[in-house]
Amino acid sequence: MCNLTFGQIEMNKSKERCKIKFELPADYSFVSQNAKMREQYQSSDGCAFGYDIGRELNSFQDVEIISAMTAGGLSESLSDFEIIFHDNESYIGDQRYVLVVYSCKEKGESVYNALFMTLKSDNLVTFSFGCPLNIAEAKVPELNEIMESVFYECR
Repeated sequence: MCNLTFGQIEMNKSKERCKIKFELPADYSFVSQNAKMREQYQSSDGCAFGYDIGRELNSFQDVEIISAMTAGGLSESLSDFEIIFHDNESYIGDQRYVLVVYSCKEKGESVYNALFMTLKSDNLVTFSFGCPLNIAEAKVPELNEIMESVFYECR
């Protein structure tokens, strides 16, 4: 793990500014930034990691509702969609996440995906990870390392 990257959240309600920092393995490179609060990175073996800083929410219960709506929307739009795991009480350190793990087919290939959704400074923050299903089990330790490296620096 050596690439350090970060996103910055500017809050409206709380007036708090946060940086999200995380470390990625050296073979991940930046591939896109759709907005100043959404970035995507890709590894040499076809895995992807990204984050999205979304809209303001009132409570963690809103994150739970949005995760269910997201899973429902994905099940309607993706082929061979299957939820592997959905947990509203996942913790990494002291940060609570809603974890949605699913598989589907994208461009004819079976893919493993994980969404980590949380509430930080009144905003929905979603981390996403995806990789070919045939290497997913070997990539779980890497995903765990990335998520354990996530650090929120707020002031």
